[in-house]
Amino acid sequence: MINKINKVINGRYRIINFITHGSMTSIYDALDIIFKRRVVIKFLDDEKNLDYIVSSAKIAFKLNSDFVIKIYELGIYENTFYIVLEYINGITLRQFIENNQKDDKKKFLEKCNIIIKICESLNFIHKNSIIHRDLKPDNIYYLPDKTIKINDFDMSIDIVDKNKTALKLSGSAYYVAPESVRFEMVSFSSDIYALGMIIYELFFSIFPFFGKKNIAEVTIEQINKEIELNNSLLPTEIINIMRKAMNKNYFERYKKVEDIKKDLEEYLSQC
Repeated sequence: MINKINKVINGRYRIINFITHGSMTSIYDALDIIFKRRVVIKFLDDEKNLDYIVSSAKIAFKLNSDFVIKIYELGIYENTFYIVLEYINGITLRQFIENNQKDDKKKFLEKCNIIIKICESLNFIHKNSIIHRDLKPDNIYYLPDKTIKINDFDMSIDIVDKNKTALKLSGSAYYVAPESVRFEMVSFSSDIYALGMIIYELFFSIFPFFGKKNIAEVTIEQINKEIELNNSLLPTEIINIMRKAMNKNYFERYKKVEDIKKDLEEYLSQC
């Protein structure tokens, strides 16, 4: 990896720190010299993945909302493509889960509120004809003002774009819907399945298929094994929401993410 620290990208972005490697990019913390703001820059590691990055940028530009992490620019520097994103002063939902494994009533209500906020963000994405296809705690940011932003549209599909297909397997094994594993056509319902898995992890602090040795085992169980929910101390209403969201049969799953929000808000109104 070529050191980019302190370099100024195209006369505008000064690289501050290396953050991490993504699945397709090297990610840096940077300063936008013109607007005096922190940003995140992703440099494409391999040009063969350019289509994913361009598609991701197009979708983020289309959404352009507080519900998602915004993309400011798609550019090229020293023959390497990059995208510039909004800097987020918050934590990932993965970090929240790891730091909040013990529940009291206050924390339980906070988790319910997080689910509602995710539903609002995902509903906005779906209303704009986008299937995310890689929804997971690592791609959801929780901000100090208790709002949610969804990130990473590299695998996403705009169903209005007739040149794209949703048949290719994508997403993380722990959250991918059974129909995607079977290479059937995915839909908004596939994102809802992933959200059900996230809700499970939010309350139980583990994956539904925790303990499996490899991705292949997890993938097989996504198709064949029902997720055990009978021994939980959670309220029946929460269990029922999870069970319906994670139904293996997408015809019996929630059709719209706003229905999850509606059921959860109805339960909370009776608490």
